[in-house]
Amino acid sequence: MLLYALISYGLLSLAGEEQLIVLDKFFYWLIVTASTVGYGDLSPSTTWGEVIVGLWVIPVGLSIFALVLTRAGFHLSDFYSRGKKGYRMLTISQHTIIIGWNGQRTIRLIDLLLGKGDAQHNRIVLCVTDDIENPMPNKIDFVKAESFTHNESMQRACLSDAKQIIIDTDQDDITLTTALYCKKANPDSHKTAYVQDEGIG
Repeated sequence: MLLYALISYGLLSLAGEEQLIVLDKFFYWLIVTASTVGYGDLSPSTTWGEVIVGLWVIPVGLSIFALVLTRAGFHLSDFYSRGKKGYRMLTISQHTIIIGWNGQRTIRLIDLLLGKGDAQHNRIVLCVTDDIENPMPNKIDFVKAESFTHNESMQRACLSDAKQIIIDTDQDDITLTTALYCKKANPDSHKTAYVQDEGIG
């Protein structure tokens, strides 16, 4: 973009477009012209100036604008998609993490937590290893983990900064391993672990 602006300025200077190359007006005019908004308050006054605008400023400017808008749209889409798929790094604290996915049971648990109606109740992060997307994208945060003891994955969920951790996996051995990992990673949080075998103490 800088190269485009410099070349445009140089060509207009050679064409004798004194009015257009005044610095405090040039960038305004260039943006308005290149984006084809074209207010008409400033325009080339020489034949060569018109040729330069028609063959260089507008076509190249449009290409650059299209490229910038496309990349911006791609990055926004990628940012949203990464969040929906659980690969975005979160920056939160004093939140509740639910570890494990059990379909409707997990959704009911989330609804119960959300239903408390406490404005001070912190955000909820659902952390799963299952191949799913965020089941409640407008209500909770979501992290897709390699495993519940994978450091990088659990850092994305801000495990060490969580206020409450609820562990509800579909296998007791994973639940116990995860509970031990969470105790080490965040000893001050309140932890609840659900096991299927009631004999496990």
